[in-house]
Amino acid sequence: LYRRNKKRTKERFNELMIRIKELESPKKKTKTTTHQTDLAINDEGVEQILKDLSTFEAKQYFLHVDCTLAYAAKKLKTNTAYLSHVINAYKGKKFTAYLNELRINAALITLKNNKKIRLYSMKAIANEFGYKRRETFSKVFKNTTGIDPTSYIKELQLKDKNSGDNS
Repeated sequence: LYRRNKKRTKERFNELMIRIKELESPKKKTKTTTHQTDLAINDEGVEQILKDLSTFEAKQYFLHVDCTLAYAAKKLKTNTAYLSHVINAYKGKKFTAYLNELRINAALITLKNNKKIRLYSMKAIANEFGYKRRETFSKVFKNTTGIDPTSYIKELQLKDKNSGDNS
C-alpha cells in the first residue's frame, strides 16, 4: 500500500509538472463569444470586465486573504452581480472555483520556482496564497491536484536534490 501510494504520488507529481509548464508558457489571446444574459449588461461592459479580470489576475489581487466577490467587484469597479455573471458565463465556473484555481496555480508555480518559500510552515504557505486556514488550503490543493501540498513540496525537493547531483 505504501509503495502504491508513493508511486501514485510520483505519477501525479509528474502530471503536475507538465501542467505547470503549460501555465508558465505565455497565454494565447482567447476569443470571447457573446452569451445571452438576463442582466442588463452590454457587450462593452462584458469586454471591460474581462479586461479588468486579466489585470486582476496579473496583479495577483486574488492572493489577498480577504478576497471575496465583493472585494473583486470593488477592485474591478463593477457590481457583484455583473462580475459573478461574467465569470460564470465566460470562465465556466463559479467565483469560488475560479478564485481557488487562480490561487492553486499560483501556489504550484511559486513553490516550484522559489526554494525559500518551501521552507515556510504550511500555515504560512496557506496564508501566502490567500487562505486563512492551513486545512482549507490543503483540502483545495489536494482536490485540485490530486496530491497534498506536503507531498508536492517533498517531491520538488527530491527533484532538486537529484538534479543537483547530476550537475
